[in-house]
Amino acid sequence: MDLISAIFRPEVMVFLVPITAIAGHYFYRAQKLKVGNQLSGEERKMLSHVMNENENLTNRVENLESIITGLDKELLQIKVSEDAKEVEDKVRKLADALKQG
Repeated sequence: MDLISAIFRPEVMVFLVPITAIAGHYFYRAQKLKVGNQLSGEERKMLSHVMNENENLTNRVENLESIITGLDKELLQIKVSEDAKEVEDKVRKLADALKQG
């Protein structure tokens, strides 16, 4: 039995996969710490600023998604049988309300 077939036996793989995952996780964390220690004060400050901006933008996108979802629900409540002009006026009013609110 050669080495490759010995390693890829199911009873060996059961233990080899988790051990490899754990070792990979620690290697990743060590590399991350190594890079973090090499940053200057200005780079750390810039990284912190970028992370805060990313969080703010994520929150804004979530808010926009909730607005669009709410707008979709309000538009679905408009009866299809109404004239196109009335529908257009309602949509315009909803858009104005969103701009103000």
